[in-house]
Amino acid sequence: MKDLVVANIDKRVLRELIARNHYSGTCSAITVGYGVYWRGQLKGGIVFSAGVGRFANAYCRICKPTEVIELTRLWLHDDLPKNSESRVVGLALRVLKKGRGRFRAVLSYADEFAGHIGTIYQATNFRYMGPTDAGATKIRIGNMIVNSRSLNSRYGTHSIERLKKILGRDDIEYVRERTRKHAYVYPLTPEVADWLDKHKLPYPKPASVV
Repeated sequence: MKDLVVANIDKRVLRELIARNHYSGTCSAITVGYGVYWRGQLKGGIVFSAGVGRFANAYCRICKPTEVIELTRLWLHDDLPKNSESRVVGLALRVLKKGRGRFRAVLSYADEFAGHIGTIYQATNFRYMGPTDAGATKIRIGNMIVNSRSLNSRYGTHSIERLKKILGRDDIEYVRERTRKHAYVYPLTPEVADWLDKHKLPYPKPASVV
């Protein structure tokens, strides 16, 4: 795994890489982002976004909302070795921690809708802070299912009729199933680590996925 490196990258290059390859088809706003290199070749990217709202500290009350940054996108090429996801997240957190600036914690979610319980976060020592309420509305475009917020960010709307006009296709519809997400927080300071350790919950297991 020594051939796997996380390093700075031009934000425009990272944005195009994520938007082109991530299942959502979008790249969130990049506050901090890194390229993932395997033996010198660009093989992925990871994005952290600030400004996740006034409830950003809902799972880490010791922090102000502005002190929480969210891990919002991770994409890796399929030909990378097994367990590369957790290795990349771990490396990125290490780099982020060194130059964390105002940030004291990293927030991320595992989406049950996509069949995730947060295995990567568990492997990288994120603290599990519990499930969220039912998630955002999902929209089906052909065979692809996308979060409505991602579409709103990319096209300025998640209206079915407007999306049909923008995309020039009729196979777009709401997916009515709404599922929860699992909230994970990673501490960037000792004080936050102590607080999280007092409030964390046991990690969810695969059997808990509904």
